[in-house]
Amino acid sequence: MTANSLLGRSILNEGRSNKRSLVSLIVGLVVGFCLAELFVYSSTPERGEFVPYDGHRHGDVNDAHHSHDMLELSGPEQDVGTHEHSNENTSIAEKLHSEVRILCWIMTNPSNHKKKARHVKRTWGKRCNKLIFMSSAKDEELDSVALPIGEGRNNLWGKTKEAFKYIYEHHINDADWFLKADDDTYTILTVGELMPAPKEPSAIEGAKPSEESMTESEKEAQ
Repeated sequence: MTANSLLGRSILNEGRSNKRSLVSLIVGLVVGFCLAELFVYSSTPERGEFVPYDGHRHGDVNDAHHSHDMLELSGPEQDVGTHEHSNENTSIAEKLHSEVRILCWIMTNPSNHKKKARHVKRTWGKRCNKLIFMSSAKDEELDSVALPIGEGRNNLWGKTKEAFKYIYEHHINDADWFLKADDDTYTILTVGELMPAPKEPSAIEGAKPSEESMTESEKEAQ
């Protein structure tokens, strides 16, 4: 047997071996893919067995999750309660709440009393030291103030002016800060409570100090 013959047989055997390896690889990939599909199909329940997400406690799969889908919705009739954390230290928040008084007044109208305003009262409005709803009609649930002015965009400034006038006449000494918000507003009130109480007039730059707060030398200088 010549050397050329031996070399030819070696190359031929190597080629067959490579073909077998390639065929084995392809067959293995196909079998593995089929087994994976079979496993996924067998472990996936039928469509009718799917249930809504358990964490969505206040509704069902038909709930609106976009603002434009909720424009005409009025929210739940019942009070959903408050969200509390176990072992939460609220001492700082309670201290701020007592030392920095915030009066929140909410601009609303009779058509939004139940759709929007009541949910302000049930949620973030509870954190205000005093909460007042300004409307053109009385509402027992909100204890709203019926301002002597009609509704509509043309009366918006007049209604705002009447609201500030009412607060000045009845609640000017009940708070350190006055927050005006609409009935579709959500406010994280803790941010406001972190602000210091207003300074005394004598501490404001440019204001004339009262005689009681002046020293003898300051009185003589005047």
